[in-house]
Amino acid sequence: MKKTKYIAFSAMMAALGTVILFLGSFIEVMDLTSVLIASVCIFVCGYEMGAKAIPVYAATSIIAFLILPSKLVAVEYALFGLYPVLKIFFEKSKKPLSWLFKILYIIISVCADILLMFFVFMLQDAWYFEVMFFVLGIVAFIIYDIALSRLTLIYKHNLRHRLRIDRFFGE
Repeated sequence: MKKTKYIAFSAMMAALGTVILFLGSFIEVMDLTSVLIASVCIFVCGYEMGAKAIPVYAATSIIAFLILPSKLVAVEYALFGLYPVLKIFFEKSKKPLSWLFKILYIIISVCADILLMFFVFMLQDAWYFEVMFFVLGIVAFIIYDIALSRLTLIYKHNLRHRLRIDRFFGE
C-alpha cells in the first residue's frame, strides 16, 4: 500500500483525537472520558497499522500540549493514550504475562499521574484521596481493558466493514 494512504489516515485520526481532547478540556467532568474516547482513534490506527500508530499518538500528544487550554487533559492523554497500541503487543504474549504487563503499565501510569498532579499542578489533596484515586484507577483500567477487547471484536467484525476502512486498507 502506498504511504500516502497511511499518512492521510494517520492525519485524520490525529486530528479527530485532538478535537475530542479539545472538547474534553472545556468540560471539566469530561476530561478522562475524552482521553479514553481519543484513545479509540489510536486503537483504530494500531489495529490497522500496528506500530506505525505510535507517531499518530505522538503527534496528537504534542498538538494537545500546544493548543489545549487544560494541560491536565494533555498530560492524561500522554500517560494513558498509548495503551490501545500497547495492548495489541501485550496480548501477543501468554495470558498471565500479558496481564502482568498491563497491570505494570497502569500502575506506573497512575503513579506518574498522581506525582504530576501533586508536584507539577500543585493539587494538594489528602493522602486518602490519592489512595482512592490509585485503587479506582486500576479498577477503571480493568473495565477499560475489557471494553477495549470487546470493541476490538465489534470493530473487526462489524464497524470496519461499515465504515469502509477495509476497502481503504485493501482487504
